[in-house]
Amino acid sequence: MFLLGDVLVIVALIVGLCLTQWALIVAFGLLFTRRAETAQQVLLTRPGRTIGLGALIGVPTLLMALALLAQPIPGQKILGTIVLLALLSVAMVGGSGLALVIGERLKEMAPDMPDYAAFSRGAGFLVMGSMLPLLGWFAFWPIALLASIGAGFRALQRPSLAFKAAP
Repeated sequence: MFLLGDVLVIVALIVGLCLTQWALIVAFGLLFTRRAETAQQVLLTRPGRTIGLGALIGVPTLLMALALLAQPIPGQKILGTIVLLALLSVAMVGGSGLALVIGERLKEMAPDMPDYAAFSRGAGFLVMGSMLPLLGWFAFWPIALLASIGAGFRALQRPSLAFKAAP
């Protein structure tokens, strides 16, 4: 039996997780601007391959991290935590690129919207779309996560677009 306090704790936890995920996406996009723009270009040019790359990298890495976290030895737990945090960091770089894609689509509908407002709202739509029961949990969020992992990996792998030599 749930008490009112238990329900409030769960609601506060969900709201807090949404706000911190939104803030992390925005922070990664603002701190790593060139990488986020590279992730945006990767998502716009090859979305299917990006999702496939995210599945190819993300699923085995996640399974390895969870296997390490399940071990009783503290050193292996720390290594599993490091692997999981590295994977999530790559996903945040790609997620900021995905938020930029959503923000650009928002700017097409409202051309007078400032860049930061479009990016911030794009990150908000990305986070809130993942919170939709069933469809968001089992369809939107996994695809967005795989796309974010793939785009983040490609953005960190290839040289930034801003550093390409001018002809």
